[in-house]
Amino acid sequence: VRPEGSEGPIPAILLLHGHGGEGRDMIRDRVVSEMTGLGYAVIAPDGQPRANGEGRTWDFHPDRPATRDETAFLIAVAEDATARFGLRRDRMLLAGFSIGGSMTSDLACAHPRSFAAYAPIAGSFWRPHPDHCAGPVRLFHTHGLADRTVPLEGREIRPGFAQGNVFDAMGIWRAANGC
Repeated sequence: VRPEGSEGPIPAILLLHGHGGEGRDMIRDRVVSEMTGLGYAVIAPDGQPRANGEGRTWDFHPDRPATRDETAFLIAVAEDATARFGLRRDRMLLAGFSIGGSMTSDLACAHPRSFAAYAPIAGSFWRPHPDHCAGPVRLFHTHGLADRTVPLEGREIRPGFAQGNVFDAMGIWRAANGC
């Protein structure tokens, strides 16, 4: 979605949905009109279909084989949107909500220069946490203190499949950025 009346290359936000969601759900959210009102184009790709057929998700868990290279996919989406819609690739933010925020964190840590900046919302690393990030990261993480879906301290969803601890993640980000 481009802002109304926008001309020339403009900045953009690649916005990732949460577990069970779809890109169109993100586009329909009122926050998108706020983003476009600030002059940003918004791109909301779809994750992969869930096995049960109910919505989509992002496939990047550190201990499971991926069915698609999500990083390569998201970079390809960014490049394609830049070429097709006249966007500023050097001013593109990757943001995501819940599991989309986790995907954002994962990509930011492994490939910090793939986007101008990163903004995970209520999502962080899954366990096992990365040992370190590939370099400094321009990142703004936001998370609710009372979040029970993705609690700050993490939680085990099922044996061997656990959300990470956001406080531990902040330590990884501080080390990556030399803070």
